[in-house]
Amino acid sequence: MFLVCQTSITKQLNINESVVGYLIAQIRPTIFLPLIEYSQSMIEREKIKDVLPVFLEYKDHSDSDITDRITHHGLSFGEAERISAFLPSAFCRIVLGDKLELDFPNTYKVEGKEGEYAYSEEPIYKLAIDIASEIYHNEPELADIFNSIVTRSAEFNAVNQALNKGSEITGGSLQATTYFGYKTLGKKRSLLSRIFG
Repeated sequence: MFLVCQTSITKQLNINESVVGYLIAQIRPTIFLPLIEYSQSMIEREKIKDVLPVFLEYKDHSDSDITDRITHHGLSFGEAERISAFLPSAFCRIVLGDKLELDFPNTYKVEGKEGEYAYSEEPIYKLAIDIASEIYHNEPELADIFNSIVTRSAEFNAVNQALNKGSEITGGSLQATTYFGYKTLGKKRSLLSRIFG
């Protein structure tokens, strides 16, 4: 199975710089994002941080391969799918959101399901934003891992395509990302799972 994500930019874009790799290496937001309070324990946060190298080790593999590898680190299939899907989107949001003034969506879509789902209802996405900000601002030694995660995102691919076409990207808006091939995304969480994390 091959998992795919798709997004697009809703504004016609023009830009002089077309080397996105340069952007990742050079863009450093001047404003620190506030840390978000989570109902997740530190153990869960550390489990997510522990699997980050999988993205670099499996950079030439499919999302389903990454999901499978993450389950070998003691995470459930649902958690592994969410990490595989949401970490690239969250990491991309951190690296490209501020300097390029891009408007990132707060919702996502799942192929074959109606409607949009809020990232705010996804504890792993919220943790990913926090982890990405921490690494981006304070852990330059993890740059290779960080970049391997960012470049997997549909948002990065949409921005990269726009830049390569010479489009102006500043002030653009990304549409909600559609995730393809994931079995557990887009399911509404029960009241108990929202209360107890």
